[in-house]
Amino acid sequence: MTTHPEPWPPGTPAWPDLMVTDLAAAQQFYAALFGWEFEAAPAPDGTTYLLASVDGRNAAGLGDVVPGPDDPSPEWTLYLATDDLDVTVDTAVHAGATVLVPPIDAGDAGALAVLVDPAGAVFGLWLSAALTGVDVVDEPGAMTWAETMSEDDDVARDFYATTFGYTYTDLSGPDFSYRTFAVGGRTAGGIGRLPDEVGDDVDPHWLIYFAVTDVDDAVDVARRHGGGVLREPWDSAFGRIAVLTGPAGETFAVHTSLAADAAGGQAPAAGA
Repeated sequence: MTTHPEPWPPGTPAWPDLMVTDLAAAQQFYAALFGWEFEAAPAPDGTTYLLASVDGRNAAGLGDVVPGPDDPSPEWTLYLATDDLDVTVDTAVHAGATVLVPPIDAGDAGALAVLVDPAGAVFGLWLSAALTGVDVVDEPGAMTWAETMSEDDDVARDFYATTFGYTYTDLSGPDFSYRTFAVGGRTAGGIGRLPDEVGDDVDPHWLIYFAVTDVDDAVDVARRHGGGVLREPWDSAFGRIAVLTGPAGETFAVHTSLAADAAGGQAPAAGA
């Protein structure tokens, strides 16, 4: 099932959003790439926040920020679901996280916080109300997978197991360390180790994958509309993937599953 209007179980990747200084450029880029339509939503600080939708179902958020001299480069933020924001923040801090944005009210939509896990990756927490999170997954333009990559995936795994009760399935090989995590027995994402060849310029991060009908076409669209390519399309055991950048330099991945290639459309991934 790819439509999910209910709140997501705690620990599940529930909402992706991107905060940029040029909201119009981001809106045009993602409309061209994913066919997103946008609707303005109230923001607690008076800025503009857009809900991006696929066939009327919420898929992501885009917001504008006032640039500052010391601001980091824009990146997609992955929010993990919680049913008690304050308790989850406290649990995460005791497990080694650092709070970047303490719990704040997002009006009727819900409430949020932003933290850094002890392996160095930024993530958010989302307590849903009117906005339960993404309403659609594993369809073109919708989130289909999320993974956190760091130099110390052992620390990351221990942290998320303590904070959310994740259990893991080991997919590691001779040259890589990678495990999927499950929430309530349901596979929901991955935790892996950054390969040595990426160098020191790649920080720990959560990478969000969006489904597309054709990865190579998506790469061409991204290039034509101000984006870039960090990793050219390649075939994996789970489908065809490319890692792209948006017009503000933010990183994300596009993915078409093997089942989708065979059927001529996008099929649900393991995290659906």
